[in-house]
Amino acid sequence: TDYAVYSGDDDFFIPVTMEICEQILDAHPEFIAFHGTAVALNADGVHGGPIGVDAYLLPTMMSNWSFHRIEEFFLGYGVSIFSLHRADAWREMHRRSDQMADKYIGAEVAPSSLSSGLGITGELDCLYLVRQIHSARIIATKATEWVLSEEFTLSSKILLDHLTELAIKLDTEAGMLPGDVDIPRKICDAYYRYVLGDHSHK
Repeated sequence: TDYAVYSGDDDFFIPVTMEICEQILDAHPEFIAFHGTAVALNADGVHGGPIGVDAYLLPTMMSNWSFHRIEEFFLGYGVSIFSLHRADAWREMHRRSDQMADKYIGAEVAPSSLSSGLGITGELDCLYLVRQIHSARIIATKATEWVLSEEFTLSSKILLDHLTELAIKLDTEAGMLPGDVDIPRKICDAYYRYVLGDHSHK
């Protein structure tokens, strides 16, 4: 399989847009992922009807620097695993997920943030994904409770180590590693700004 994407049992992809994304990735090796626009269909409970539609952010990452893309990702968090990815990038995004006891970090935060570090992601101006959002799938977590858990601490260390290693490796290989920037600190700062923000996980 050349490409991979995450889909929940109540997520709906638009096949034509998915095919166009695949064609773009075939023709443009500089991209590791592509997607179209997405919307969240807000439902009245699990089996209720729709009560509203909102835009659903899928990250578009175009900076040439890996560590800049990682910073940008955490400043405007979005779920990158819904973008169509190259299979080799997908494997790297999930390589250490099974080591993370915090399942939210392992299943979503880690692969999504690693996607931003691995390469650029583009967006088409056409409908690509419809997500169904309802109260049963939202887990409200207080940031203080989350960050004080052992699962969070251990999982975050694994993730931050992976992100830092990735950014330094890719930016060094590209000859773009700035000597006056403390990349581990900047990635850590961006991560914890996200962590201490809103955590209604959907």
